[in-house]
Amino acid sequence: MKPDAQIGIYQTKVSTTPWYRSQFLARLRSLSDHRLLGCYNRGMTGQMYGDALLCADIARRKNRSVHHDERHSAVVHTMTATGRVELVNHQILKYFGKTLEELNDWGVLVHPDDRSRVIDRWTHSVATGEPYDAEHRVLRADGTYGWLHSRGLPLRDISGNIVRWYNLLTDIDERKRAEEALSTNERNLRLIIDTIPAMAWSARPDGSAEFVNEHYIDFTGLSAEQASGWGWTRAVHPGDLDDLTATWQRILASEAPGEAEARLRRHRL
Repeated sequence: MKPDAQIGIYQTKVSTTPWYRSQFLARLRSLSDHRLLGCYNRGMTGQMYGDALLCADIARRKNRSVHHDERHSAVVHTMTATGRVELVNHQILKYFGKTLEELNDWGVLVHPDDRSRVIDRWTHSVATGEPYDAEHRVLRADGTYGWLHSRGLPLRDISGNIVRWYNLLTDIDERKRAEEALSTNERNLRLIIDTIPAMAWSARPDGSAEFVNEHYIDFTGLSAEQASGWGWTRAVHPGDLDDLTATWQRILASEAPGEAEARLRRHRL
């Protein structure tokens, strides 16, 4: 599955001149399909050591056929180096219906079927500094579960130590629901094809078998995997195989309907 956005962290040192920094920001702002978020970063003593920008590439999401209000489809929050929630905006509080303190127990908001996988992955990222990337369901303020794509990148100080995490949350619920609906439709279509009293199959553009129904499998004794590709030819009588193959190639080349007769091996129990 392709991500809806790519994120990157751009950091400048405190010694960067104001002119250079302003030019740097101006050039980034000229990218119309990027969302920019910036902040000053300070060390443990409060001393500022640089600026940080989180640049989210939202071009692919903006080009999707179904558009959402950008303010509600992707939001950014920060977490401490140890993985605790540090800063969120009003949109996140409204989405989850929780306070900042309650969000620190975010694991309980993850769907039970996704929870252990998500917590393990986040724990691994915090421990290793590897970027975090996961799709999972979360409990929303209205009491229903919705799909989010969560991506996180660490921000490091001049010594290479992680000082905080920037996480991008993208609402992918509609996309996930569309995928589930498509999968359901495909299962229903297969059920219909499997119940018709005839052998049915479909082929790829090159003529190799892509799908065979249950009646085909029962008749020939070949499994779906065995019949896939050009495996279906094993069920054709050797005396008919050359003529059938030639006819099939002509049909493919002409891109027109056609028919042929051949003997198929019948599986005997």
